[in-house]
Amino acid sequence: MHKPFVSVIIPTYNRLDFLGQTIKCCADQTLADIEFIFIDDASTDGSYAYLKEKTAADVRFKIFQQQKNSGPYACRNLGLKEARGKYIGFFDSDDIIPPDYFEKLYMAAIKNKADIVYTNYNQHKHILNKLNSIEERFQELRNGALWDKIYKHTFLKKYHMKFVEGLYTADNIFVVKSFYYAKNIALIAEPRYQWIKRPDSIGKDIAKKDKRKEDILKVLTAITKFARKEKIQLNELQELKNFCERSLKSYKRDEQFVRRFDRILSMEVKKIDRKEPKMLSILKLERMTHLISKEKYDEKRQTALVEASSLFDRKWYLSQNPDVKSKKMKAAKHYVKIGYKEGRNPSPYFDGKDYLRRYKDVAKLGINPLVHYILHGEKEGRTYKPATKETLLQKNGWWEKIKSILTYPIRVKEEYDQLKAEIKALEKSK
Repeated sequence: MHKPFVSVIIPTYNRLDFLGQTIKCCADQTLADIEFIFIDDASTDGSYAYLKEKTAADVRFKIFQQQKNSGPYACRNLGLKEARGKYIGFFDSDDIIPPDYFEKLYMAAIKNKADIVYTNYNQHKHILNKLNSIEERFQELRNGALWDKIYKHTFLKKYHMKFVEGLYTADNIFVVKSFYYAKNIALIAEPRYQWIKRPDSIGKDIAKKDKRKEDILKVLTAITKFARKEKIQLNELQELKNFCERSLKSYKRDEQFVRRFDRILSMEVKKIDRKEPKMLSILKLERMTHLISKEKYDEKRQTALVEASSLFDRKWYLSQNPDVKSKKMKAAKHYVKIGYKEGRNPSPYFDGKDYLRRYKDVAKLGINPLVHYILHGEKEGRTYKPATKETLLQKNGWWEKIKSILTYPIRVKEEYDQLKAEIKALEKSK
């Protein structure tokens, strides 16, 4: 069977406005033997018919259509099955490439006997001339894009390389694995791929924002699992970590996303070196830092205070608020995070609305009324309505529970300082 020099895989979905430009970029390629594999992902705007019509006279074009919309990675996997070329390239249908793009990449691949050829895009420039080590490869890898590289077909088959379907940013997994496994990567300055930032790109789609965040964390988890499996060395891990932060750490203003991202990246990757005493101490220190991080600690502390208080009745709270059971959240945690904001009471003995109404200064703080009463209210002589207060506070050593919770940060800080001292001692001993 005839093997073209390069097979170019191009997924497209409802891109009729760009298809004329995309077809022209392909038709103008100067490489003598090349095939273009278009995978239409069940477009609804007439893209498939347009592709068939405009490329019918050019044997270099192969047009396929998905029966249902399956996403770009499913399209690329289909393209890998249909490709016959010695090298595989990728092209996004709304970008631009110069006429000599695939010719120059292919000539560099043959000259260097490369598994991957990696070129520049837009105004970016490569820093290194050669990529001899894994550390240098991750250092030079700017993002998880597929389109500024070509890959040897036999190399991809050897390592069973394919795309994880259904996730945004899954190309990062493909690129990390291929850069790790490749024996030889050729890095060239020209030609430049023209990546076009579109206002309607997936990254700017607000409706898909939450899924994109979750998918980024899944992709990051997959990369750290791969690092563990291959036992990647510490110096290489640091550069891999830097790459993940460059390519995946979107939504930097979302504190919850950043915390989850950092936790996956640092804790998962460092599991490889748990046997080293210094690394073990650092891991413990990281855990302690996470435990005493203000937002997380405050939430846990307030939940514990509420749970220990005789002014919180779990059974009553659940009976009054049956929707809480469906949220798979502890009753006390729900009250601390959500319930009090919605005007729900923790028990028949404590009226949160009345407490905030009578004490305007507390209402301005935006604090949970029961938590405020436990921590400050009683000491300040504030009251709440029920006459059964004394009876409730005497119940089952209530104050001993509260006392233990209030001294928790002091105990955590002592352990935190001890771990820091251990790390300093280990550093001096080396």
